[in-house]
Amino acid sequence: MIDAMAICPVDRVAIWAEGSAGFGHFAQAFFPEDAFESQPHVDPAQRRLLVTDAYLDNRAELAAEFGWSNSEARAHADSAFVREAYDRWGEECPARLAGSFALAVWHPLERRFFAAVDHLGNRPFYFVRHASLFTFASTLRGVFALPEVSRQLNETAFACYVARIDFAPAETLYADVQRLSGGHRLSFQDGRLRIARYWNPDPDRVLRLKSDEEYVEAFRHEFTRATQNCLQRYSGRAAVLLSGGLDSSAVTAVAGGILARDGARLQAIHRRRAGSNRYGHTGRVLDESAFVEDLSASARDIDFHFLPGNSGAAPLASWDDLFEHNLVPFRSLPAGEDPAYSALLDSLDIGVILSGLGGNYLVSLENQPLGYLAHLATTGHLSTWLREVAGQRRVYGRSWGALVRHATLGRIWRGIFPYPKRGSDMSPWLSLLNPDLRARTGIDELTRAHLASWNTPPRNPRRRLHRILTEVATQQTGAAPSVVGSTRARRRSGAPMLDFRFNEFCLSLPFEQQIRDGWDRRLLRESMRGQLPDTVRLRVSRGQPQPDFQSHFAAQLRELQDTFSKLSGDPAVAGHLDCAWIARQWQDAALGLWQRELTLANSAALARFIRWHATWRVRPCATLDCGD
Repeated sequence: MIDAMAICPVDRVAIWAEGSAGFGHFAQAFFPEDAFESQPHVDPAQRRLLVTDAYLDNRAELAAEFGWSNSEARAHADSAFVREAYDRWGEECPARLAGSFALAVWHPLERRFFAAVDHLGNRPFYFVRHASLFTFASTLRGVFALPEVSRQLNETAFACYVARIDFAPAETLYADVQRLSGGHRLSFQDGRLRIARYWNPDPDRVLRLKSDEEYVEAFRHEFTRATQNCLQRYSGRAAVLLSGGLDSSAVTAVAGGILARDGARLQAIHRRRAGSNRYGHTGRVLDESAFVEDLSASARDIDFHFLPGNSGAAPLASWDDLFEHNLVPFRSLPAGEDPAYSALLDSLDIGVILSGLGGNYLVSLENQPLGYLAHLATTGHLSTWLREVAGQRRVYGRSWGALVRHATLGRIWRGIFPYPKRGSDMSPWLSLLNPDLRARTGIDELTRAHLASWNTPPRNPRRRLHRILTEVATQQTGAAPSVVGSTRARRRSGAPMLDFRFNEFCLSLPFEQQIRDGWDRRLLRESMRGQLPDTVRLRVSRGQPQPDFQSHFAAQLRELQDTFSKLSGDPAVAGHLDCAWIARQWQDAALGLWQRELTLANSAALARFIRWHATWRVRPCATLDCGD
């Protein structure tokens, strides 16, 4: 299992085995205290064995609880904090930890197993339960290293994946393998498996402060704390991936200020996006460099680096390596490795890379996806509805007709008559699936129920936000990477807007603090007053997703078409995809360019994955291109 999982440089490997139980752990050193790492943690009486993959944000708080001095805390790796927490609080300890973690504990005398993952599931935990076997690992490759674990796909989960809807929280794309969702813990004893949620923030709790200024200050405090946590331990320098959007710009401003107080400088990296708006999205900006240049003119404590757009989509020859590493398909074509970007990170000695990832969940709250206007109308807040409609007309230039018909009445109508009967009318991705597979899995009905549940305006939109936080944000583990690159570098990523305590805080905010007078993301904008130029702080446009991919996409069209044509005759591919329908789509000149291109891209990627899966066998990492 360890050989199959080691896709990065490994500093230490340890194995414990006794009777029918065995634990393995391998470590990669990032921080000075990792020199004290020693896992598995086995107590002298052999009553408890613990392994964990952890990066903790609240070491100082825990050290105070444990009575450890600063010097004692510095002499303990994060795993020792987790061990001490478990020994003190037992199965309640996950709720006392903050950060990213997955932990597993074995009690040999009681033959009892316990596991948990962090609140948002940033650390994966996969497990397999058979009549005579219980195995777990932090990667899919680990569990599949055992011959007893079937490689059979979970057809329903695969159909949901293609249709782009959520499947059951514990399911994966593989029939034998389950995953532990964020905020959950697991216990296994005497053949009985129990999974329970330990984190469930109250959606009805509303934070009441005395003034707008207090809300802004509280938001700024939480945002700064979350950003500080991402910067508290790393080697080398800190960087941020800066798109020019409000979320990443806010992270840049706050992180730059934190580092400046310590005499350090943040390295902000921006890729200039090239190409044209081929798919015609309105309100989207392809090249956001002007916003970054405005920020660079006012940020004196930050170094800015401008790179050309990504070199293009990854070559098809690299796809099988991606599947081999991650064992899941990708929904859009992966970008290729960018030598200029890698060289810049190396030359700057970057040890941690921050981003604005996760802002779209709760932190950077938007009014349109929330259905705020429909909520105001259905709850009788007509004066507030009129104010917000007038505000959105003024701020975003939206018409009365669009705001009344679509943003208000349309959402209410969908709550009464959720979605049409035909699956293809609900989601164009459903048509990619083989009709027999659609019938076996009931994916049309699952899609209808999924879309109805998300598009029916709730009487309390706060419950929708709670669902986003506890169901969507906690199920992002295990997606295939979008960039093909080297695994050699020891760099850590950080996303302040995925801090669970920050998101809990945002969930408790009154809507009128987040959305007012047509402005959404109000507290984020107000907290950045004086830190971001108004051209960035008050921007209402958004970036165009993957413009570089779109501009380079044409170079692969013929290869993608040839790939799908060759694979469409494969029985495994034909059993999962409607190859005849896909071929007709590509030949239908009446369809828009984007429809044909996206259909082909997704079909080729899925077909290649299905064909790879049919011949796949887990190989030790040494046979892969996994670094030195």
